[in-house]
Amino acid sequence: KDSGDGWSNPIQLAFSPDVISPSSNSSVFIHGVFDSSLSIDQTIHNAEGPALYLAAMDHTSGLIWSHIIEDQGSSPELLSLIPTSDGGVVGVGEFRHERSLSDTYIFTPDGQSTGGISSASEIMAFKISQNGSLEWSTTFGSDLDESILAATPTSEGAALLIHHTSSFSGSTPPARNGTFGQHTLPSEEGIVSFIIDSDDGLIDVAPWAMTNITHLSTHPLGLLGVGQGNADGLGCTDERSSPSLNGDPSLTWFTILLTDEGQCLWSNHVLGYIPFEMVDVDVADSGRSF
Repeated sequence: KDSGDGWSNPIQLAFSPDVISPSSNSSVFIHGVFDSSLSIDQTIHNAEGPALYLAAMDHTSGLIWSHIIEDQGSSPELLSLIPTSDGGVVGVGEFRHERSLSDTYIFTPDGQSTGGISSASEIMAFKISQNGSLEWSTTFGSDLDESILAATPTSEGAALLIHHTSSFSGSTPPARNGTFGQHTLPSEEGIVSFIIDSDDGLIDVAPWAMTNITHLSTHPLGLLGVGQGNADGLGCTDERSSPSLNGDPSLTWFTILLTDEGQCLWSNHVLGYIPFEMVDVDVADSGRSF
């Protein structure tokens, strides 16, 4: 809507976007899956099969830019969209098949030839600038599964919460370590967080262990995590932190506040009476509630 609560330059979408994310300026990013052909704002896009659509729109000029991300799989995985302070957006997601961005930029599973299909899930990340150009792209992972649990913005870029396998650390061939910027992880398999710089896609803060963390969100003081089980081993020594609980791990949940370098500020445990599933976590009221 414009300042007079009227619609300015409405755009009819031929599909329901799965992700809608406001940018750092007046535009909005939309993202979703369409099948074979898509026409938006007099622009026609064609794909060989189900594909991802990513675009920026605003209330004055309508469609600013758009990209088609093709995937050779039958059900392409959606991306997490993280707006950047310069009006761009970082896209982060998993992929098992070769992907192309507007028929130009290729993400190929490690060890696969062009057109190859991998049984393992890898991580892809890229940045689109405010004017729609690709600034950088990168992948993490190798021939074993890597999965994203959460992606959230930070002052420097994006914090990723991932479940990693031995393709990241301490395994052979050694070239696998190159997919993670030569950083060594604390274990062969587990949950870690790391920061990627939105300017170049490089790992800005070395990975740190996030054992039992299932959700991650941005907080004014850093990052807020929620996990199942206990926060043992996460370095929470502050007197404000609650002790670990000895109850059923499936009924025990904890919250943890971390700096954006992984240092624990405090943690708190809660023991429930019935199992439940945590769907999402978000921070409100300037960080005083979530």
